[in-house]
Amino acid sequence: MKKLQQHTAILTAGILLASSSLATFPENVFSTEYLISAFAQAPMSGICGAEGDHITWEIVQETVSGHDTKQNILKITGEGAMNDWSYSAVPWTDSMENIDYVEISEGITSIGSYAFCSATNLKKITLPESITRIESFAFERCSSLTSIKIPDSITIISGSAFSHSGLKEIVLPEGLTTIEGYAFENCMNLEKITFPKSLTHIGHNAFSNTMWLTAQQNEGSLVIINDILYDGSNCKGEVVIPDGVRSIQDSAFLLCNGITDVTIPDSVVTIGSDVFYGCTNLENISISKNVSDIGSGAFYHTAWLTKKQAENPLVIVNEIVIDGTGCSGVVVIPEGITKVAPHAFSIYNNSSSVTKGTLPEGLVSIGADAFSCCTSLKEINIPDTVTSIGSYAFFESGIEKITIPGSVEIIEYNVFRDCFSLTEAAIGNGVKEIEPSAFYGCTDLTEFVVPESVTRIGNMAFAHCNDLEHITFYSRDCEIEDINIEKSTKVIGYADSTAKDYAQQFGAHFESLDGETIVTSVTETTPVTEDTDYDSTTNCESYASFYIEKLPEKLIYQIGEELDLTGGTVYGGGFYAPMGLFWDIFSAPMTDYEIDASDFNNQVPGVYDIHVICKAPEWEVYETDTFQVIVVSPSMGDVDNSGIIDISDAILLSRVVAEDSSLDRSNYHHEYADINYDNLVNAADVTTILKKIAKLI
Repeated sequence: MKKLQQHTAILTAGILLASSSLATFPENVFSTEYLISAFAQAPMSGICGAEGDHITWEIVQETVSGHDTKQNILKITGEGAMNDWSYSAVPWTDSMENIDYVEISEGITSIGSYAFCSATNLKKITLPESITRIESFAFERCSSLTSIKIPDSITIISGSAFSHSGLKEIVLPEGLTTIEGYAFENCMNLEKITFPKSLTHIGHNAFSNTMWLTAQQNEGSLVIINDILYDGSNCKGEVVIPDGVRSIQDSAFLLCNGITDVTIPDSVVTIGSDVFYGCTNLENISISKNVSDIGSGAFYHTAWLTKKQAENPLVIVNEIVIDGTGCSGVVVIPEGITKVAPHAFSIYNNSSSVTKGTLPEGLVSIGADAFSCCTSLKEINIPDTVTSIGSYAFFESGIEKITIPGSVEIIEYNVFRDCFSLTEAAIGNGVKEIEPSAFYGCTDLTEFVVPESVTRIGNMAFAHCNDLEHITFYSRDCEIEDINIEKSTKVIGYADSTAKDYAQQFGAHFESLDGETIVTSVTETTPVTEDTDYDSTTNCESYASFYIEKLPEKLIYQIGEELDLTGGTVYGGGFYAPMGLFWDIFSAPMTDYEIDASDFNNQVPGVYDIHVICKAPEWEVYETDTFQVIVVSPSMGDVDNSGIIDISDAILLSRVVAEDSSLDRSNYHHEYADINYDNLVNAADVTTILKKIAKLI
């Protein structure tokens, strides 16, 4: 964080110098004393609604009934959805650790992201029946919160909503359909959970490190909730999934080196992401023809996939392309294929060298990240049967021209982000939304036409499209957020359209399709002085754009290895509203930033989120981006925990079997010695290791 502070100090100085002709500030405006005095008094009330002042909050002190002690109560009243925040941006964050009780009134429909994160003294909260959703990290690290009544109106509990909290028992309401990843992770005391019949999806690590999961694993090797196979990490040898299971959830068998064969019954229709990831000894998988949905990396790093890739680099299961990372040159996906799975041609830092892709008529979906980072991919067609293209599908690819048919209603966020070679992009009439950052960083894109069907374009959709000469709107009522076009980009649209309103608001050149004269520089910038009453909430808000540019060189760790960010870089920039200026730190090493690796445990195998954090408190912006690393357990036979099976393992194990009294047993890992799974550690295991080394087995 010290290096980031140096960055911000230099940038602050530069901005003040650059803005000297625009504004006059108090001499101590960015001094430590000024900042401390400005924030010395924590606010005790304010607004916290997602769409304005319809929800208010207030912290009051009340005496506990029957006691002389007082408690701090946070009262939230109003109607509609609470705002979503980033960590430390919650309006009552300065009082967070002192809140004892939260009271939320009827009419409020959601608990915002990070709303009560790290409220370590929070013991009780009242949720009204109007609440339908609990957002990510809402109650994370509420260590004193041992129980909570979740209203029947809740349908989704978002990722990490209650992680690291003090919950002991929870009754999930009927009507709940989705529990996202890490929702109750590390709730160490959570012993009893009541599940509703309505539950259909459970995310990765939703209940990891809970007493409940440990008890379930001790009862049987397969943990099944409703018709969902949630966990099979204790399985070995042949696994037969029972009939009646409809879905295998994300990472259910992640890094389970002990399994060799899996039979998937006809009842299963969905195989989630990373289900068998890293099951290196898994050689045989019987997959039912009824499986119609396969997530990213479901079979990555398995002996089964290696064998399939040797047969054909384009691996297809049930009319779904699940892997093409071994493909190169021109790839023709055969007729009859309906889906390209997420990450199919680009997975975990391994992208194909495909130069051209031919997709068949009848294809319905292209998954998230399907062709991301495929820098050699210059050309691909999108059939008019495709209805969905996932986020980041062509991120940082080499695509030069693209036509998206009107059958694709939503262009997801970051789909073509940083496609630096993209010069032409056409979208058909029928597309309804262009999500945030969809064409971010397409520096060679020169023109763009928004058809009449488009109703919304999200923030930063055309940010850093430096060569975009003009954007034409045939939609009169399109909701246009701050799409962040360059000042030199001409906006073309109807005289009575939102396109003209956008051009006027942001000072862009406007040309009317009705024949009006061109209007330029409609909005002049008013210099901000010490006496100017500038309200950033009515003009524009500060924001940051911050993302991981390059992943670290090391993403897979053996037990005990320390986190290494070497090679990782990030790109950051933003806009500070009160000064009306942009700041941009360009590319910088990941080590220059604050890293949240609190969940990383190099002693326990698993997939861990690493958060890279950009804080600029004097600009009131805060952004994070996240990547994942994997801690792998040693393979069976790796008795010295070196990460490979070699002659050293055979020698060490033979000395153990011979009961060599001079042996230092500190490097001997008994749990990886029984390589033939006969529940004995003896000479037969030494022989099996030698055969494995000689590739006889």
